Amino acid sequence: MADILMRSTLFSPKLSSYYAKPLFMILIKSIVFMLMFMIVDRSTYALLKKASKYAVSGDYVINAVIKTRPDIIILGASRAQNHYVSSLIFEDTGLSTYNLGYGGSSVLLQYAQLLTILQSYNPKLIIYEIMGDDFSEWFSMPHSVAPLMVYNDIVEISEILAKLDKYHIYKSYIKSYQFNGNIYLLASGVLHRQSLSMDCGYVPIYESNLPQLLKMKPKAKEEVAFSSSQVIKKAFNDMLILASNNQANMLFLRSPYYKDIRSPINSQIDPAVKDLISQYQYPLYDINEHYSCEFNDPKLFKDFGHMTDLGARMYTKKIMPLIIHHLKSSTHSK
Repeated sequence: MADILMRSTLFSPKLSSYYAKPLFMILIKSIVFMLMFMIVDRSTYALLKKASKYAVSGDYVINAVIKTRPDIIILGASRAQNHYVSSLIFEDTGLSTYNLGYGGSSVLLQYAQLLTILQSYNPKLIIYEIMGDDFSEWFSMPHSVAPLMVYNDIVEISEILAKLDKYHIYKSYIKSYQFNGNIYLLASGVLHRQSLSMDCGYVPIYESNLPQLLKMKPKAKEEVAFSSSQVIKKAFNDMLILASNNQANMLFLRSPYYKDIRSPINSQIDPAVKDLISQYQYPLYDINEHYSCEFNDPKLFKDFGHMTDLGARMYTKKIMPLIIHHLKSSTHSK
């Protein structure tokens, strides 16, 4: 009897209503919170997206490139950034030149940059600095992937990010996620109004650590086998297809490194990199195969892989005949 009484009390209309009201209010508050969050998120995204169109430096320098349309573009990582003196190329060719090299970046960023550039215009020459181990898994790590967020609105790049981060598709529901971690860079990019005619992207190195590195006890030099990321390899192939379809005039170069038994740099270019470039009939020159003795001077290098300003100027002058030759012989028609 007591059990029946208890049940009837628990399920009485008045008691059910007593418990239902708080649950209903929690549901309403949750819905209101989600709607407010979505409004704030979309508004923040719209504001930052609009601001990003005015940023002209750092991660957003690509905007300035699109606006000014330099005749010659240089793509690559830190070795591109530190080895190609834009002003010297301009002096010898009379063509505006911008160095888009980005330290710590990979094929993935260069693909994103080229996608953006070719949607707007077709440069007279695109110089691409090859590292040698361009398909390495190391370049799919967060430090190399982070700069791609600027290009997240590009379908091809968003798909790459989804392959590298299984949570990317869920993060992307938050529209402002694209700007996470680079709001400071965006702000500085908007405030930095220096023109490309004054800032050509080349970053000189004046100090050298190589003498200290050469004091290390040498170890037996062993060539490390190339590891390969299929995501990066596909992105490189897609980039070459994009360039070929747009009749882009590309010149692939590998700038000097300091040859020494202590150097961690692999002396060979990954055969897979060579094969893909050859497949699309683009020229590739490894300067180390032709002028290794001429550049193997400690005073020309900061470390084993990066030249000082003196070395970069010497290198840029050395490759000028190649640049001029490919400008003249190009079938580029756009």
